[in-house]
Amino acid sequence: MVKGKVYTIEEALAEIRNSPPPPVVNKKLKKELIEILKDLMAAKFRKEALEILLKSDKTIIGEFLYYYYSDIENVACMVVDKAHDILLKKKILKKQSPNFGINAHIC
Repeated sequence: MVKGKVYTIEEALAEIRNSPPPPVVNKKLKKELIEILKDLMAAKFRKEALEILLKSDKTIIGEFLYYYYSDIENVACMVVDKAHDILLKKKILKKQSPNFGINAHIC
């Protein structure tokens, strides 16, 4: 929304529908994800993996945490790849990463 502009109800509802959903991750969960990624991935991939997880919905984050705490780390990494592909399809991520996605596995 533009500051100072007067919107009709229809315009405001359209803006709300088209806006991205609020973030799912709070500070405590973000710290936990950072610690998990330190355990799972090489340093050069952590920042990008965290970005992918922070933009994902709660089901993806839940799957990631479930597989990590079930000691199935390779599947947790595959969840990050799946999340990358979903975010590309939804056009939340702008470009394909060479490190993540259906064709790349780094864990």
